[in-house]
Amino acid sequence: MQTIKSNYLESLKIRNLSNGTIAYREIYLNHFASYLQKQNVSLETLTRAHVYAYAVALTREGWTNGTIYHAIGTLGSFLKFCFTRSVMTSDLSLFIVYPKKQPRNVSSILSEAEMTRFLALPDTRSARGLRDKAMLELLYSTAIRREELIRLNLYDFIEQEGTLRVFGKGRKERIVPVGSVAIAWLKKYLDEMRRYYAEPKEQALFVSITYGRRLTRESLNLLIAQYRKQGKFKIRISPHTFRHSCATHLLRGGADIRHVQELLGHSSAHTTEIYTHLDITDLKAVFKRTHPRGSAPNVTEQKQTRYPSRRQA
Repeated sequence: MQTIKSNYLESLKIRNLSNGTIAYREIYLNHFASYLQKQNVSLETLTRAHVYAYAVALTREGWTNGTIYHAIGTLGSFLKFCFTRSVMTSDLSLFIVYPKKQPRNVSSILSEAEMTRFLALPDTRSARGLRDKAMLELLYSTAIRREELIRLNLYDFIEQEGTLRVFGKGRKERIVPVGSVAIAWLKKYLDEMRRYYAEPKEQALFVSITYGRRLTRESLNLLIAQYRKQGKFKIRISPHTFRHSCATHLLRGGADIRHVQELLGHSSAHTTEIYTHLDITDLKAVFKRTHPRGSAPNVTEQKQTRYPSRRQA
């Protein structure tokens, strides 16, 4: 199975799937290979019964529906690949049964006030703080993903147009607008910090203070965690929090969902719809304020009425 698995993963690279996606698919396939080994089953002797039994095994192991959905999806894609490469005589991907996918929830969203407070945390008098300020402002302004941020090059920022060229999932290119605040901090970072710390031939937009090379995803995660601790935020905050928050704030401000979809790089508006949720607390407050009978009088202060007993009624 090792050879066909390697060929499958190589085909994903050719299709321009992200490194993260390929890594997760490899993890799922390694788990499946381990399962087959325990069952003393090979790809050549695999049946639909084994495929069903594997899905049941994932549930028994305590995997969530969402994780099982992705694991089974990976398995179906792999089995289809094996069939097209004549490793298997039948296409078992046709018998894949997906668990019911739970609706996605968007957690860890900062309010506009919380976001303002978080963005004020970097000490812009230092080189590191100036870089972090520009980076965080850009994350919130453009709602780009972590991988999209660290892959940015100098020439991707088009200052004259106030736009950013972004390569998303599958290396799909899109142009996104950059807010004036983010542009101002980005220009300050480029003029006063980056030119003195970047390696001569380094093209990355954001670089490490220590090494002068492209910032890593681990470094980005770490610095956000440090600012979260510094600001004493209790909710979990990650690079994706800026994406979630930006999309939510835009929609609550009246932006058209199709424009937000374009900004986020979603291929379907259905994916963007997860940001249209309203917190029940907000909904109750709006209802109370705007509905003609949303705010009831204090009925306890009204004169007590004697109601007939059930027998009398």
